[in-house]
Amino acid sequence: MSDIERQILLWCGVFVDPLDEDSQFTHRQWSSHELWFHERSRRYGREAGFGGTFWARGEFPAPPLRPPGSDEVAIYFDAVDSDLIDAQSISLNRALEDRRSIRRHNDEKPLELSQLGEFLYRTARVRLVQEVDGVEYGSKPYPSGGSVYEIEVYLLVRHVQDLAPGLWRYDPTEHGLVCLKKGLEDANISALLREATHSSTINTSPQVTILMAPRFGRILWKYEQMGYAVILKHVGVLMQTMYLVATDMGLAACAIGSGDSDLFSRATGLDPLDCTTVGEFILGTPHPEERFQERPV
Repeated sequence: MSDIERQILLWCGVFVDPLDEDSQFTHRQWSSHELWFHERSRRYGREAGFGGTFWARGEFPAPPLRPPGSDEVAIYFDAVDSDLIDAQSISLNRALEDRRSIRRHNDEKPLELSQLGEFLYRTARVRLVQEVDGVEYGSKPYPSGGSVYEIEVYLLVRHVQDLAPGLWRYDPTEHGLVCLKKGLEDANISALLREATHSSTINTSPQVTILMAPRFGRILWKYEQMGYAVILKHVGVLMQTMYLVATDMGLAACAIGSGDSDLFSRATGLDPLDCTTVGEFILGTPHPEERFQERPV
């Protein structure tokens, strides 16, 4: 390699001089796709076609808030008493201070169906739907850019009282569950459960694995270049909402760092370009050896 070629590659950031000790870590810490993603999703104002441009308006219909062709809800949760929750809830500061990741669950006293219903009601239900200029917007307990709310919540259930194991989808409008596949015998579903167990770094499988699967069109119909970055931020705020509600309810909760979108696509039959997982979260009752911090009376 000539000196001029080397200088050009250095200037472009393609080549890192191994003798430049000051730049070794700052350059090598980045994988190429992560650096590209970071740079391309932060370029507001520096180029055309960035942000909430509504580029698809007039060319494609806006994807509805609720998935088209939704299956019938098989299980409706009981109504939640908000006044009772208000009376029993700990403070926000206490929830923030007590929040921690709990991976081990108590299978001798598993999650109750009513607890699962309360948890989903407080974290992911649809509170309001309104249409503006042909676009449906929503409101849920967590924030979403442009009130888009693209994340669908799927539940891989292993052990919940009065609920059959299998793969379910939460319908946030009806506050109920749609059954996709009962049982854990399906090869893709059992593989999803193994993946969640492995990612949670414990030997026993979680009682419930929450699979966060955005319908990409809800975001990408409006946003250019930054859309996927917005989705990841939404996953983060939903995870924090789930952590705080689980802490308030005395449940074991833990966000897990990886998942298998291909397995999810095969298990559900959904087009991975339309809807697939980008985040996972496990939920259950805490194992007796897992203790929450003592709370003041």
